[in-house]
Amino acid sequence: MDFDFEKTLAMLSGQSAQDFDAVQINDADKTIINNAVEVLFTGISLQQWLTGVQLGVAWTKSFDILRDIVFAIPIENLATKYVRFATFEHIRKMKIKMTATAHTNEYIKCPPEKRDAWNADAESKIQDGLDIIRRKIMEFVPGGMTRTGTTPSTMPQFQEIFNSRDYEREREREK
Repeated sequence: MDFDFEKTLAMLSGQSAQDFDAVQINDADKTIINNAVEVLFTGISLQQWLTGVQLGVAWTKSFDILRDIVFAIPIENLATKYVRFATFEHIRKMKIKMTATAHTNEYIKCPPEKRDAWNADAESKIQDGLDIIRRKIMEFVPGGMTRTGTTPSTMPQFQEIFNSRDYEREREREK
């Protein structure tokens, strides 16, 4: 989208032009966020695949988990919006890969003696992705307040959101 048009829309929604000019996400930030989303998705997918499901099922579950994580972020700012955009863009690309790859029906071939190490690697990827996203979002918090009225220091940790399995219970209720 065109910068001037975005600025006009921001003013239309009640933001000041100075605030809009002061807080813009640049290409470097976008690249960092895109990479963090990819790392987070990789960790979640590996963790899901290690549960004994097919790769396609692991990816599909990971789409839902990733989406739930980014929409549970209690901060509304430009970085959060971009994280959500990057998430949907990553999911779109992965769905294309799902249709093109011959491996979606395969189960993971993890030697039993390496399962713990692979799980640890998945946890590490998840934590790294969450940490990068958290830091980038906090760089864009104006005045240090979140939409829930909490300060960044009291903001719920993303890991707690990830560990919360409320989204699984919600999915069951939807069915």
